[in-house]
Amino acid sequence: MQQDVTSLNAHRFMSILGKDSPLAGWDAKLRIDSPQALLYEAWVTALPAAVFGPELGARVPLQRTLAELEAHPNPEALDRALKVARSKMMGMTVWGDLHKVYFRHPLNKEQLNRGPLSRPGDANTVNATSGPKFYQTAGASYRQVIDLADWDRSMMTNAPGESGDPASKHYDDLLQDWAWGQYHAMPFTRKAVEAATEEKLVLLPRSSRK
Repeated sequence: MQQDVTSLNAHRFMSILGKDSPLAGWDAKLRIDSPQALLYEAWVTALPAAVFGPELGARVPLQRTLAELEAHPNPEALDRALKVARSKMMGMTVWGDLHKVYFRHPLNKEQLNRGPLSRPGDANTVNATSGPKFYQTAGASYRQVIDLADWDRSMMTNAPGESGDPASKHYDDLLQDWAWGQYHAMPFTRKAVEAATEEKLVLLPRSSRK
């Protein structure tokens, strides 16, 4: 469920378009490898301006636009928005070509930054990946699934890694798993934690140093 990228808005939009549309037969999942997801996102982004005009459309949310089209079909607006969408898609084939995330370090040094990485979903999917200009700037960086019957069977996913030290292999080793929705074990009991431990960091006050 945490990784669900099914778009209810896309289902609604396809109902408006009818069975002969370019999105006919699509499962409405905003996967990174989906050409239909790319077309859908580019299309509905241009839709409010096509329906309400550029000035008002910039302030109208997608749900209100869909409601307007359901109540008052407007094939001309759909066609105008589709032409704009196709112009935005030049050189792109799938949703992941356009929708990405970039991890910028507070120091903004290129060697410390990570990405960009292609991302599924959008602002309205359960796996929410919203942001301006099709870049993800909001959403969950950490997720967990807890097994209350056996805590050591719990799982987690995090980004970019467990360590804040760029010299550590754990600085960004979780990034690809996070991007792909892969989870790893989250040891809980002392025995499980000690079995999984690779290193320990001990912090001492200055007065305790020899």
